[in-house]
Amino acid sequence: MTLSRIARTPWLTSALLFAALALAWAGERTFALGGRERALAGGAIALLFVISLALRWWRGKRIDDPGRALANRGGLLAQSAMLLAPILYIVWTQTGSGSPSEPWLLGGWLSLSLIPLALSTGLDLLLARREPVLSEQRVKDMGMYTLACSIASLAALPGFQAARATDHVIDLAYNKSASPGDETRNLFRALASEPGSKVEVHAFLSPNSDLSEPIAGYFNQLAGLSYQQKDQLIEPRLAEDLGVRHNRVIAISTTSKAGERRTRQVELGDSAAASRAMLRDLDLHIARALRPLARSRRTVYLLRGHEELSLDASRQRHKRISRLAEVLEPRLNIDIKPLGASDGLAMGVPEDAAAVLLLGPERAYLEQEVAALSTYLDNGGSLLVAIEPSLTPEVSQPQASLRPLLQKMSVRLGAGIVASKQSILPLTRSKADRLNLITRQFEPHPAIASLAAPSTRDAVLLPSAGFIETLASPDSAALLQPAKLILTPREAWVDLDDDLEYTPPEETRRSRVHAIAISPRQRPGGEKITPWRGVVIADATAFSDLAIERSQGNEQLAADLIGWLLEDEALSGNIEREVDIRIVHSRSGEEWIFYGTTLGAPLLVLLFGLFRTRARRSTKSDEEAS
Repeated sequence: MTLSRIARTPWLTSALLFAALALAWAGERTFALGGRERALAGGAIALLFVISLALRWWRGKRIDDPGRALANRGGLLAQSAMLLAPILYIVWTQTGSGSPSEPWLLGGWLSLSLIPLALSTGLDLLLARREPVLSEQRVKDMGMYTLACSIASLAALPGFQAARATDHVIDLAYNKSASPGDETRNLFRALASEPGSKVEVHAFLSPNSDLSEPIAGYFNQLAGLSYQQKDQLIEPRLAEDLGVRHNRVIAISTTSKAGERRTRQVELGDSAAASRAMLRDLDLHIARALRPLARSRRTVYLLRGHEELSLDASRQRHKRISRLAEVLEPRLNIDIKPLGASDGLAMGVPEDAAAVLLLGPERAYLEQEVAALSTYLDNGGSLLVAIEPSLTPEVSQPQASLRPLLQKMSVRLGAGIVASKQSILPLTRSKADRLNLITRQFEPHPAIASLAAPSTRDAVLLPSAGFIETLASPDSAALLQPAKLILTPREAWVDLDDDLEYTPPEETRRSRVHAIAISPRQRPGGEKITPWRGVVIADATAFSDLAIERSQGNEQLAADLIGWLLEDEALSGNIEREVDIRIVHSRSGEEWIFYGTTLGAPLLVLLFGLFRTRARRSTKSDEEAS
């Protein structure tokens, strides 16, 4: 290709110019070159710019058409004006942030970069049109269009400069503050109801803290407490009495009638990012702090020794409950400890057991262990039994060994596994996903008060779900009335042949009872009994890390059930987590928004306008020719 032909290629000059600008951006911003590398990059940028400028000059020498000559001359003058941009950039970077001249230098640099670039590019695109004659009016129109788009894009500069100079957070959300959930309200209500007690909340924050408004808005929605904002530096004595050593701490204290004070603290984080994360789960942290003030710490035992779900983090996710323990121990103020034959289960359940969890055994229990659990119930204990479904529960070892205990609770495990094609969670994208049921069919009962509330939208994930059948109440002093808690989806069926296909008439579609709560009452005129509480659910995997990590409803289910077993249903409730946290935009890491709107968007508009104008004029030319 000869030099003359190269010079007559309009798009080449713009391509060289864009290459120079891209290299300048990469060297200055992306790679932050210095020393010899920066000098080499600067030389390459200057060479590309000079070649582009020289080609424009050479092309102008060989253009006879007045319109094309005007377009080339405009591009040459525009690109020449860009020589002032690097000078202003150097002066701007050397002046420093916050100087009085900074806005003018920044505005001049952007103007001398954006406007000439857009103008020269637009004129090159006009020169690339294969028309014998290019009118001067079209060249002027193109120049005006380009100039208008460039100036409009620069209108965003004042807002950008204001945010950049102050580097303050700009709130673009509707700023919904955190709200207390039912559990937090119940806990505060229980603390305030104690005779002569006083509940106080002190938020230690600096006077201009951005946390003041959302924290105050949260506690102002609660009744029966005194809320005050304090500065730890101004009131060190009060802070010392509450055990607070710095700001960004919430101290919740209760004072009894005798003057005894108990205090719990909630740290709000030592950085803006940590505080925003804390606000997202503020209700959860407040509820965790309140539990020890409302209830003493209790022990819940988790059965082991029969391949049950365990706290062992090395096991597969569907066979461990480490996530459940991590969430429930602080939330319910409990300690979860293992209990098996090696821990003396065959001799009896420890006296300090507030509840016992039997989750998904794969091997049979000893008769002595089942007898110990039965005795524990007779003495007023609380037991959660979660069993994996089976096609033959009557002969399956773990289910068969628990038959006496289930009969005592007036229930049994139904034969088969519940499957569905609709209300499921696809995890493997295979037919096996038909076992991952999702249900929101809850029956009103204190054991699942939060999930069954009309305002609750949480669903529960039931991987490998079975169903429960009720039996006639045994002839004893206690009157058993099992209460339905959770139902399977209506379109689900019980798979009896393990093919995960619906095959009527043996298999039918309808809702079935998945979980049951048992709380015996004394028969009319009968002997006095010791009340106990039990829950039976036909799916242990619903409490595993596999389910808890995927469904907040499963976490709430476990909290509700265990809270009811601990006789804390008056304190249980949902935790408010649906909080719209402020969306923040500051200088750090978000300059691409500005450059994208000031450079990228106008160029896209310009290109669209060019193609649109070209299409319109081509249509008009065809009409005139015809």
